[in-house]
Amino acid sequence: RVGTTGGIGIKPGTAVLTTEALNEMLEPFYEVIYMGKRVQYPTKIATEVVKELLHYPNVATGKTMTANCFYENQGRVDGAFCDHTEADKKAFLQRLSEAGVRNIEMEVVPFSAIVSRAGLRAVACCTVLVNRLEGEHVENLPNGNYALEVVADYIAKKEQAQKVVPRST
Repeated sequence: RVGTTGGIGIKPGTAVLTTEALNEMLEPFYEVIYMGKRVQYPTKIATEVVKELLHYPNVATGKTMTANCFYENQGRVDGAFCDHTEADKKAFLQRLSEAGVRNIEMEVVPFSAIVSRAGLRAVACCTVLVNRLEGEHVENLPNGNYALEVVADYIAKKEQAQKVVPRST
């Protein structure tokens, strides 16, 4: 997964590499209900790929929390419905930070569970648009494509390394 995210103590413009994908209860699984049963699939991140991406500048690593909505589930207080206070939001974000969560977004948990269930490697790299510990809204839009640039460069280098150079005869 490549995209944008809200950071937890991370400067806007930084690419966050997910080390563990957590649901809203800070558990590393994706829960689905089918045929009346709760089924949990573990979230798995290809940490060996994360390690390979660490040499890029302006990257951070940490746990990612996936929320089911953009407002209440992420502790925002500016949505149409809000049953918590600004103090509740700050306490929630601080708890996430203390648990090692570095960003909140909406896709990594199902993505990593489904991809790993299929026997493939899952990686998430997202550009932070706002540090949620400091505010809710993007003030100065950073390069929102930075994560994409990192991943595209990584893939291009991997492809180049795999090409066999023909010998001259």
